[in-house]
Amino acid sequence: MDIKKREGIPPIKSALCLINTAILGKKSLNAAGKVSDLGIICASGFSQFPEDNHFHLHLESSSIKSIREAMIWGSRVLCQLGLIRGEVVNLDAHFAGYFGASLIGKDKHPTRNISLPGIKFYYAQDSLEKEPLYLEPHYTGGKPVDVTLPLIDATLKVVDRKDIRFIFDKWFSVGQLLEFLDKNYQVEFVTLLRLHQNRVKEMQRIPKDRFRRLNETQRIAVTTTDIRNYTGKLKLIVIEEEDEDPPLRGYLTNVQEDIELRLIWEYSKRWRIENFFKENLFLHLDHLPGIDLAKINLLLYYKKVAYHAVSAFKKSLPDEHKNKHIQTIVEDFLEAEAFVKKRGDRIRVSFMGHRYEDILQPIFSKIDHKLEEKGIKPVYPWLNDHKIEFEFK
Repeated sequence: MDIKKREGIPPIKSALCLINTAILGKKSLNAAGKVSDLGIICASGFSQFPEDNHFHLHLESSSIKSIREAMIWGSRVLCQLGLIRGEVVNLDAHFAGYFGASLIGKDKHPTRNISLPGIKFYYAQDSLEKEPLYLEPHYTGGKPVDVTLPLIDATLKVVDRKDIRFIFDKWFSVGQLLEFLDKNYQVEFVTLLRLHQNRVKEMQRIPKDRFRRLNETQRIAVTTTDIRNYTGKLKLIVIEEEDEDPPLRGYLTNVQEDIELRLIWEYSKRWRIENFFKENLFLHLDHLPGIDLAKINLLLYYKKVAYHAVSAFKKSLPDEHKNKHIQTIVEDFLEAEAFVKKRGDRIRVSFMGHRYEDILQPIFSKIDHKLEEKGIKPVYPWLNDHKIEFEFK
């Protein structure tokens, strides 16, 4: 990224400090100074705590364009490592309230049922791996087409494949956007039908003999429909749920194959993207550093990197730990006491009585050799090219 060096401090150190801060669930280091925070400072290559405003100035030093490019590049690396597949991608929006003094547009808060000033995050998630692909902040009031196309562009650059299917809720279900996806991008999508009165009557008019039973309470019918600003017909999958009110719901899709049950199952997993913010409160994604979109976006990028770092670490753990939330992994494995001492060209990190020593020791032993096998030089430029070794006592 085009981050400018300030006051002789390499940008990599500031970036690592913010990433480490996010991993350990701290909102900021502005009020830091405790011994428990020294590990963050040390691991980031600082010899002492920077001034209070240092990280704010760092976050203001890059452009939206370069942050977008960095986020796409980072997610492509995750694809190459097999951590992201990108076969099915969820899209969603998240509102973060702003409680500062600056004037900013309002939107409805998802839980407080009132309108508040704030920022909306639009983001894409690998549905199968549950990994975030791309995030981007916008001021409120954006149209579905304007805020979604950057997500689509970024996702296609990340996964670099055409056999991709996008899943999103009815807020995105507008003809102009669906036209772009189908005709311009030539990708598949599944979304919900908006339950306006005319749409409900349309589903009610489907002959009963067109429905087939799925189970004791559900029946399914498949037909086609028109939507404003969309050229041609869309497939309409209708589910009749005997115990629900309203009993009918519809899915719109441009998928031509007869895989309706598969599409409904994929849509049922869309909740995973909504849970991303709920399950990762420790990242403080809603904690806005201001209202400058570039500043917000850079901090989001660092927090995304923090999430992926812990997620990748989780994949190296035994199966009994792989269903744990990322925050639990941090608490169980990474929030630990350690004694750090420099010896020659090495920095030794000694963990004292770690309760998962038997799991961690094989992972961190001979770390130099493991890095070299991956073609990575086992020295750390932000630590004056020292090597790191780990031991458990």
